Amino acid sequence: MKNKYDSEYYELIKSLEKEPDNFDYQHLREVYSKTSLYDPYSSQTASFKRDMFTAFENRDYESGAEMAQAILDKNYLDMDAHMAMSRFYGKEAENEKADFHIKVMSRLLQAIKDSGDGRSKETAIYVLSTEEEYFVTAYLGGRVISQELQGDDHHRYDVLTMEIGPDNRQEQIYFNIDIPFGWLNKKMHKE
Repeated sequence: MKNKYDSEYYELIKSLEKEPDNFDYQHLREVYSKTSLYDPYSSQTASFKRDMFTAFENRDYESGAEMAQAILDKNYLDMDAHMAMSRFYGKEAENEKADFHIKVMSRLLQAIKDSGDGRSKETAIYVLSTEEEYFVTAYLGGRVISQELQGDDHHRYDVLTMEIGPDNRQEQIYFNIDIPFGWLNKKMHKE
């Protein structure tokens, strides 16, 4: 069922597609998290994502791009899908379209990183999904070795321990998961 934020979300996407350089990606993230489309556990797109990765592994870029577009139709904030679209358009020598998707992916990642440095609960990085946590850790060059749910009276956190660098030093990174955790609580209490 649609809600009052859905139309704003679609209008924001239209604006982003016209002017990706002067766009408030953080606002798009906030609005998306309030739409009826918001699905922090990717239940609506998981099969598309699996098929997208398989298609790209098999060098079936056209099928991979179709799956990526199906994901973006449901969640325009999916950075893996933007990366896939960029790869597809790069193979097709459509550099302007490839560059657009890389730019959107980069700006979405920057909006996430701008929310905090992840070194403590107080400076935790705000995420809308677990997928975003793993995208950020991959971007940082880390390999996740454990994930722990922590909380206090006001917030919930995923604390990921990762190995990073050539010496495989361990670092922890804190993600604020209030938004996806709140979504899950609402879903559980509705049923």
